[in-house]
Amino acid sequence: MKSKLKYALMVVVGFFFSINFLLAQNNSGIVEKISTALNSKTPAASLAINFDKTIEATILDKQANYSKTQAEAVLNAFFQQHSPTVYKIKHQGNSPDGSTFVIGNLITTNGNFNVICYAKQKNGVFLIEEIRFEKQ
Repeated sequence: MKSKLKYALMVVVGFFFSINFLLAQNNSGIVEKISTALNSKTPAASLAINFDKTIEATILDKQANYSKTQAEAVLNAFFQQHSPTVYKIKHQGNSPDGSTFVIGNLITTNGNFNVICYAKQKNGVFLIEEIRFEKQ
């Protein structure tokens, strides 16, 4: 009886690890795009390519919903004051609703920031729906 229970538990745990692994593989493209964008010479434009039609952006303590174009302009202004030097991913994962998130550390010429991005799949492509820059 105990061996059957152990076997069933191993199957269930293996199943969940497999699903999580497959979801992480499917979402890894957007995480890499975010990392590449934040390490580029044009981070606002590079991020905006991956924005949804509207995006919720929180920069320091100012939160608002923007169109894709407006969000790019707001981020461009932020990056003019805080020129990025290095971005490193600290954590990434998937939410039960199918969205993915990434949390990273952005080192700039004017301070360090935690960057949190949420993306969701639409028409087979992951798009950034929310981005936050929080002073460390």
